[in-house]
Amino acid sequence: MWLKYYHYLFILGGSFDDKLSREEMRETILSSMTDGRLNHLLDVLRAQQLLPKADYEMITSYPTLTLRTRALIDTCLSLGEQAAETVVTVLSNYICQKS
Repeated sequence: MWLKYYHYLFILGGSFDDKLSREEMRETILSSMTDGRLNHLLDVLRAQQLLPKADYEMITSYPTLTLRTRALIDTCLSLGEQAAETVVTVLSNYICQKS
């Protein structure tokens, strides 16, 4: 279930249904992000050559976790479907482990 919400947030830039708006989903991502999760996401994206070094450096230059997470979300919207799907998969794995 979470996978389809993340999928639509990142790939289509909207919500799958009326349960969660785009802003609510963005807030869900922001509130559930940790430094470890963000660093893991960045490592995976870099390892798969989906995140250019300049974008990585820009994201990591922000002083707070919230700002770094916002930068990642905004950057993923422009990186394409494969990058978005990678982020979706990694975040879904964390959410499934939490449940």
